[in-house]
This record gives sequence, structure tokens and C-alpha cells, in this order.
Amino acid sequence: MIDVLTETEIDSEDERVIEWRLQWLRHGGYSKKNAKLIASSKIDWRFANQLLKRCPDEKLAMRILF
Repeated sequence: MIDVLTETEIDSEDERVIEWRLQWLRHGGYSKKNAKLIASSKIDWRFANQLLKRCPDEKLAMRILF
């Protein structure tokens, strides 16, 4: 039998993924506001964290990302 995800399960999974990305971005040094923006976007969180390591100016990193 094929398992079918309900819309609620999909939303819940999306929220968990965003929360997980948010935690890693915060750990990488992003402010809560900017981490939320990145976590909910298509931007690769690993790339964003590497960028912040190389460019410690968070404002400049955000301009590069967006």
C-alpha cells in the first residue's frame, strides 16, 4: 500500500525543516531575523554559513545572499 501524506503532515514537515535550518544558521552566527529569512528561502544554509565565516559582516552577507 502507498502511504499518502496529508496536507497537515506536509506543513508540519516543512516547519520542522525550517526550524532545523534556523538552528544551524543561528549557530553559524546569524541574527534571529536573518536566520529566519534564510531558513525559509531556497538558499542553501551551508553556503550561507560558509559565507558568514569568510565575510564576518552579516549585513554584507545578507546583501550577497539576497
